[in-house]
Amino acid sequence: FFAEDRTEPTIVKNLENVQGDERDVILFSITFYKDPSGRPPAMDFGALNREGGERRLNVAVTRARQELIVFSGFTADQIDPSRSKAIAVQHLKTFLDYAERGPIALPSENFGSVGDFDSPFEEAVADHLEQRGWTVVPQVGISDFRIDLGIRHPDLAGAYLAGVECDGATYHRCATARDRDKVREQVLTGLGWTILRVWSTDWWFDAGGCAERLHTSLMNLLEQNRARHSSEQTQEATVRWQMGQAVEPTTETAEPPPTATDELPPLPATLEVDLVSANATTNPEALGFSALATMADQGNLE
Repeated sequence: FFAEDRTEPTIVKNLENVQGDERDVILFSITFYKDPSGRPPAMDFGALNREGGERRLNVAVTRARQELIVFSGFTADQIDPSRSKAIAVQHLKTFLDYAERGPIALPSENFGSVGDFDSPFEEAVADHLEQRGWTVVPQVGISDFRIDLGIRHPDLAGAYLAGVECDGATYHRCATARDRDKVREQVLTGLGWTILRVWSTDWWFDAGGCAERLHTSLMNLLEQNRARHSSEQTQEATVRWQMGQAVEPTTETAEPPPTATDELPPLPATLEVDLVSANATTNPEALGFSALATMADQGNLE
């Protein structure tokens, strides 16, 4: 693996001198960690805090051709950019959030509106939704790639429940029908957005009906989101890990470990454990280790 005659030998470099090198797979370690008490790290990340640190970070995270594996002793939510003037600290927070959550983290970096309503149609749709209790943000996005109306999630601060696309100015500026519909929606869906669409022709004939159907769709999304969030919390609280694989939670009551007064089952002459098999258990009691330990405590083993 470390042979020098490899076409592309393994390299170990720091942030300052990795520019110009690329590999199929890069292992990227942040090398900073929380203090022993568990408090978040100080906002001093060495070269990142110096002038041009954001460019160094950009170089470091673009060295992988196929896969970038990140190692970090803290999470994005433990970085407080307000404690540092360095642009790279904010960029590091965004990068770690993306590494942890994937593309769905990107919309959260669109902090709000980047413009006013594109048309009276969009404003009318927003008014109807606000009357039904929704918080609506116009023109959510970056540059020319925006969502007409972003619907704030009522339970999660800073998050959006869905995006509403109207066939307004942004829609008609697209060069082709494919750009307007298929490509745009694929990109937005890939970024974690749920897109609902309102057509102006339907709106002019029955604005109230369209608004009510849109409200119903949003309520259904919210209920699904809450149910999924509740399920994820339950699974996180009960999930076990077995040889690198998550094991479904079980309702069976675990048997108590044997005590010194319990009659122990006979031990096999030899104990074979397949550490390679993904189905091998990591429960010491299932391997007879607790029985061995008890016998050792009683002085029955040499």
